[in-house]
Amino acid sequence: MSETPESNPEPEKEETGNKPNGIGNVLSWTFGVLLILLGLGSPVPIILLIWVSMGAVLLPPVGDFVKKQWDFSITRKLKTLVLCSGLVLTFLLAALAASVNQGSGGQSDRGWWEQFYADYYGSY
Repeated sequence: MSETPESNPEPEKEETGNKPNGIGNVLSWTFGVLLILLGLGSPVPIILLIWVSMGAVLLPPVGDFVKKQWDFSITRKLKTLVLCSGLVLTFLLAALAASVNQGSGGQSDRGWWEQFYADYYGSY
């Protein structure tokens, strides 16, 4: 005999939206803070902005602030897009800086970021 839906109701699931819970929350905080610290350690301002923004997108309080302020939810897809775009931009800047360094005959004993910084600001 089959059971009717009324006789065996499913427990209601609590709607959490896009908020990470448990291990997801721990990972968001861990990688968010790690990316921000790595960004702050960069002497190149554009790299600093890219990495700090990637880390900020992962932090739960930033997501809550954006949701409250602009009624916009930072979804998992958007976080993935920001992280992938940031990594691609970082690698493109690294390749650009390496080609600039090779263009000078490779005589510089500076790292690519130092050379990029020197080219950007005029001196290091």
